[in-house]
Amino acid sequence: MSQRRLPCNARRELTQSLFVSKPDISVSTHYHHGSPAMNHEAEPLSPTAQSLREQLEAMKNELPHLSSVIDGCKHLVIAQAALRDRLPLADVADVVFDRMAFAQGAPLLSKADFRIDRELFQEAADSIIMALEKGFPAIADEFEKVRNALHSEDDLQQDFLESLARGNEANLQDQARRLGVLPEVLEMVIAEILKPFAQKRAESLPSLPEDVQWSKGYCPVCGSWPELSFLEGKEGARWLRCAFCGYEWRYMRVQCPFCETTDQELLELMYLEERPHERIELCTACKRYVLGIDQRNLAAPLAHEIATMAMIHLDVIAQENDYSPGASYLWNYISAED
Repeated sequence: MSQRRLPCNARRELTQSLFVSKPDISVSTHYHHGSPAMNHEAEPLSPTAQSLREQLEAMKNELPHLSSVIDGCKHLVIAQAALRDRLPLADVADVVFDRMAFAQGAPLLSKADFRIDRELFQEAADSIIMALEKGFPAIADEFEKVRNALHSEDDLQQDFLESLARGNEANLQDQARRLGVLPEVLEMVIAEILKPFAQKRAESLPSLPEDVQWSKGYCPVCGSWPELSFLEGKEGARWLRCAFCGYEWRYMRVQCPFCETTDQELLELMYLEERPHERIELCTACKRYVLGIDQRNLAAPLAHEIATMAMIHLDVIAQENDYSPGASYLWNYISAED
């Protein structure tokens, strides 16, 4: 695997003009109502949400060129953490571990079986959409259209769930046109509403048997691609974090999670000399990348759900070199244009 060091001024030059504008997002478990309203502003923050808020403020102080990005995204991050902490554990009693299917690459859970009580989903949608409106006021009217539709159309929630689960982009595009919103905005809103539920669902599962190994680059729980790669422990074990449900799993140190090549001539690490622990893990075979962080010598690593936010400049570098992110998350498609 080759390594390429970038000059120390690259991060400043790439990010000093970044500011939050319209985001460009490419890309049987049951929940029952019974939790309090999901307004994260009305009550004290949960310990997780409070910790994330403090880490984001510290990130702004350390990386002032990212202040506008952090200010735009922090409302969503905090709202999702507060929601996740308030959700009850998912009912996973009927989830059966199929050892043979798992060994052949079948995730534990199917997105097609994702069911959420309508009232609970609506409370979550109100909280998440309010956070998005605060962070992205330029397109607040589009968020409002989605909120109004979810309130007024009883079947719309399930239609969105099924479309996302089955990758039915055509239906999402049709619904977006009908509602008068950009398809990218609609997909982003629904995905961000669902993430806390998916994370709680993964959290509710029992641990996998110790003798079971997962060798795929996609999530063993929900089948989504990773948003983060990280090294930890004395031996530098490599782990991946799912972009949707947040599950973390061990993965081969030198292998592309997307096309699974192990050819070291096709894999490359790119990093800035001032922050060598943060890097882009590039695959020239499939032209995709994942951001990575070497935590082994870090006194206090960032929470993994926000670690990639501190590396948005690396997203810019990768995409300017014609690589695509393996997974989409809100800030890896923030435009440099207003």
